[in-house]
Amino acid sequence: MGDEQHVVVNSSSALVSYEESHYKLSEEIDYETWEKQGAILQSVHRSINWWIGDWILFGEKKFPEKCSQGVFITGKSEPTLRNCAWVCSIFPPEERVYSDLTFTHYLEVAGIKGKEERHWFLQKASDESLSALALRRLRADEVRIPPVVPLPESSTAVPELLQEAIEDFSSKLLKYPLSTDKETEVSISLPWGKLEMKFIKE
Repeated sequence: MGDEQHVVVNSSSALVSYEESHYKLSEEIDYETWEKQGAILQSVHRSINWWIGDWILFGEKKFPEKCSQGVFITGKSEPTLRNCAWVCSIFPPEERVYSDLTFTHYLEVAGIKGKEERHWFLQKASDESLSALALRRLRADEVRIPPVVPLPESSTAVPELLQEAIEDFSSKLLKYPLSTDKETEVSISLPWGKLEMKFIKE
């Protein structure tokens, strides 16, 4: 960044200039313009990782053969660059709706597979003003409710159980031959009730 660059703000008399290590404001700048410049700096600070991530994704698509050489011009480490691009790929611009949350908040939940679950955590962090660290702890402490396994439909399960019951019932009949002198009763218990047969002498 050897050449000085200029940004003209609302008033034509208020000129702001910046270099790599120098941010210079005109002595003629008024308070309102100075304050707006502070808001711009804050916005740049909050947005820089989003901008870098979008910039990398664009480069990967537009210049796939050269992008890997150019990304390091940012001065960021490789893990940081990877995180920027990864989070931006998970959250396209239309899903970056929580303006009160930082890029790090989004990074904390980017690894969650479900889109709805990711946004549930972000919404909770926004509603409760959670820091990124608190959001990480929330994820770690979140109690997962085990999925409800549906019971097998009776049309498929009952015949199998009934067949087993009939076979068991038949084997018991063989063990207890009918007597002509007294009543005979044979029964077995089943998951849904009791199967019972009674032989009555006439």
